[in-house]
Amino acid sequence: MKFLACVLWLFSATLLAQQEKDVAQGDRFEYPERNFSIVPPVGFEVQDDAGGIFLNMRELHRRGLTYRRNIQVFWSKGFHYIDAAAAKQLAAEIGPKFSKFSPSIRNYQVSSHAIVDIGERKAILFYNNYTIDKTNMMHIVMVISGSKEHYLLTFTDLLKNYEKNEGNDAYGNVWWDCFTSVSVDGTPPYRYRYYVLAGGVLAAFVFLFLPFLLFRRRSSGRHYDSFVHESVDQQEMVEVVDGDDDVLIEDDDNDEVL
Repeated sequence: MKFLACVLWLFSATLLAQQEKDVAQGDRFEYPERNFSIVPPVGFEVQDDAGGIFLNMRELHRRGLTYRRNIQVFWSKGFHYIDAAAAKQLAAEIGPKFSKFSPSIRNYQVSSHAIVDIGERKAILFYNNYTIDKTNMMHIVMVISGSKEHYLLTFTDLLKNYEKNEGNDAYGNVWWDCFTSVSVDGTPPYRYRYYVLAGGVLAAFVFLFLPFLLFRRRSSGRHYDSFVHESVDQQEMVEVVDGDDDVLIEDDDNDEVL
């Protein structure tokens, strides 16, 4: 009975493991709980939550295949800035972070990185390589962000396979079409958005309100100058009257009175 129970348990475990994997046929895989969707490469196995990885996709095993190309997706809460400053920071951090996954990873290097357009949004793309168990690997990484989550996608293959097929569109489209099929919810904010808003308000003040204030000031100046001229004229008249001691006043009898 114990033997039968073990067999049934192994059979159910194998069945569940098979159910967790799905072979992509060109359909979009939706993950609404993660605000994420993607179209895996046709013929790739798709497995959810594989060893702490949000999504693992790899080509089917076939005779003579020395390494199974794979695309993996990692998920994190919170948005991530997508700009040159973020790319520079990640270029310094990405190697140490991936090296923590396996003590066998050595000499992780970021060859180049760029900001790329993914549909109506932007992403950061890295071309990297490293050595694992004395084997040179190619590692392409893309960072894409929504308004509440961000995602890191990786494509991994033997470096010699990548270099051999780098100019082959069919080879490159396997990972590029998958990367560019990603759909996420929302967009990350602009890093310097508060400075931009403040600059916009200041510019509006300068171009709209400052001319008005200058006009008011100029008008007030003219009014003040007019008032000063009138006051000066009146003051001069008063001084003339007060300073004339020789004014004579005649009475009815034509007598002069000082």
